[in-house]
Amino acid sequence: MDFGDIYVSGPTIFKGDSIIDENTEIDYHQNVSLAYTYNIPNNISITAGDTMDLRIPENTLIASSFSYDIVADDGTLIMTISGDALSNTATATFGPYYELHKANRQGEILFYARGSTMMENEEWVMNKVGWNSFDNTSAVWNIIINPDSKYITNVILTDILGEMQELNSGFLIQAELGTYDKKTQYFQALEPIDPSKISSTDVGFVIDLGTLNNAVSLTYVSNKLSDKNLPYRNKAILQADGDGDPVVIEAETPGIGGGGSGSGDPGESTSETIDTSSGESSTTEKDSEETTSETIDTSSTESSSEEIATTSDTTTESIEESIASSTNESNTSSQESISSSDSVIVAELEEKSSNKLPKTGYLKSMIALTGYGLIFISIALFLIKKKNQDNNKR
Repeated sequence: MDFGDIYVSGPTIFKGDSIIDENTEIDYHQNVSLAYTYNIPNNISITAGDTMDLRIPENTLIASSFSYDIVADDGTLIMTISGDALSNTATATFGPYYELHKANRQGEILFYARGSTMMENEEWVMNKVGWNSFDNTSAVWNIIINPDSKYITNVILTDILGEMQELNSGFLIQAELGTYDKKTQYFQALEPIDPSKISSTDVGFVIDLGTLNNAVSLTYVSNKLSDKNLPYRNKAILQADGDGDPVVIEAETPGIGGGGSGSGDPGESTSETIDTSSGESSTTEKDSEETTSETIDTSSTESSSEEIATTSDTTTESIEESIASSTNESNTSSQESISSSDSVIVAELEEKSSNKLPKTGYLKSMIALTGYGLIFISIALFLIKKKNQDNNKR
């Protein structure tokens, strides 16, 4: 998904430590830096391959196409920053880092650019520019002197290389006399300059040009000894007869690529964490209720069964002791009836809700009444039988 630039702030244009407004013209040969910040809301899902657009101000250009990575401390790719010089566009492509770090996602992006305006100065006497070699291992420098082909005497050029550079011994300094067109910026060579006029130094070279009435073009190469993507600087000093001060120009190669940082917290956003915690708490409470319910059901059923069984046994023993042998069949029938009643009551208790205790007192009363009834019937039968026996004796 392309998020455009909705989560990106900036850019801020820096020339060294100074901030330049987007409405200010910047010279084509001036290096600048573009700084961006980004902040992605917690509720936005980021997948590796998603992109953000990095807007390029109208007063700047990407000097050379580039691509570099911003990685976390553990080596995980946060994003890849790429710039295209032909279309003058830049893009941030997300890596997998923000798939795992989904909260507080923010960072900074910084890369090099150059001005977009060709400044015209009709009165300039010397100009110097630098650019990167095709393989970016060297810096290529060009100096134009006396573009209007004026008559100048005792002309001496001193060139001083910046830090972490050395002259490329395999590339001779191309020094030529000729004409120069300021409008087209084209130098037409007429003749080479005598190499004996060029003297090397520990930090560059010196050329004694003597008397001039032509334009001069000097081109040479220095090897980069440090980070190849950084800007490399160079200084040229032009001295000649006259009342003016020496002309001093400092030039630098365009920086390539840039840097940045990114951060994020693991896991989901704060709101999502709260929801998850509440769900777990509710589940725990529910489980607790279910456990309590099971305990009540089990204890109630076991207690009821034991009480019923005990009551039944006690009643049966009492009846057997009180009634004579003539009432055994009736007693047995009564026991079977009581046993059947026990089964029905147990079944009814198992169907009761766990929050209702069984009414065992009602069962005890019924058993007692039944026992008394049987005793009364047995006594009555015994008296009737004895009366009949007495009548027979008479």
